[in-house]
Amino acid sequence: MSRSVRHLAAVALLSTLPVFAGAQTLHRVTDTDENVPLYDTKSDSLNAIKTATKAAKARDYRVVISLADRKLWVLQATDTVMSAPVGVGTGATLRHERKLWVFKTPRGVRKVVGKKTDPVWTPPEWNYVEVAKKHGLKVGSIPRGGRRLSDGRLLTVRDSLVGVVGPDGVFTPNSLEEHIVYDDILFIPPLESKNRRIEGELGKFALDTGDGYMLHGTPYPETVGQRSSHGCIRMKDSDIAWLYDNVPVGTKVYIY
Repeated sequence: MSRSVRHLAAVALLSTLPVFAGAQTLHRVTDTDENVPLYDTKSDSLNAIKTATKAAKARDYRVVISLADRKLWVLQATDTVMSAPVGVGTGATLRHERKLWVFKTPRGVRKVVGKKTDPVWTPPEWNYVEVAKKHGLKVGSIPRGGRRLSDGRLLTVRDSLVGVVGPDGVFTPNSLEEHIVYDDILFIPPLESKNRRIEGELGKFALDTGDGYMLHGTPYPETVGQRSSHGCIRMKDSDIAWLYDNVPVGTKVYIY
């Protein structure tokens, strides 16, 4: 392997580090091709510098991800074993009542703690809040005893399925492919229900790095290479398949 190829990833790491002029001024403050903040705080930028420096100096087999460049490398010492574009957190915020979600990909050194095939997504509460806001709906829950709808039917859960019980006492389950909307309210399915499990949203493979953050595939390949996720790292199917086959559990993942 030529010297230029061997050092490609390391050079890229160092070239994307933020540059300070004095103690408070951050020169590089925007993403590579979007007019959005790259670092929210000085501590955020310092964490990026620290993580990128560690990644560049390390010599073990490792995964390195640049959020600014939206790119991933797999390195062995200074050799670039594999590289791929990635989708990263949008940095957007979402508020609902007293709750606040920030959709950032966290910087720092993580580790692959598990690998999954055909991962099933259990959408967090924010997913339903986001959809409801988009369509001008309220957000509601389904208590254990069910919830009476305006037309008199009972919205409830039976055999792990959300559905409605009509005046005749017949239970009709809701479609697993659609959100549960009645009376202009989007209802959040209980965690234990089948309606809270979505297949295919995370692609065919996933590498878990803990705390709900994964490297995974996506049915929306056009979003790879963009600020498009709620915090996870999105990859094309062929790229995440390669990682699944070639990155063992325990491998460090440097995100800066």
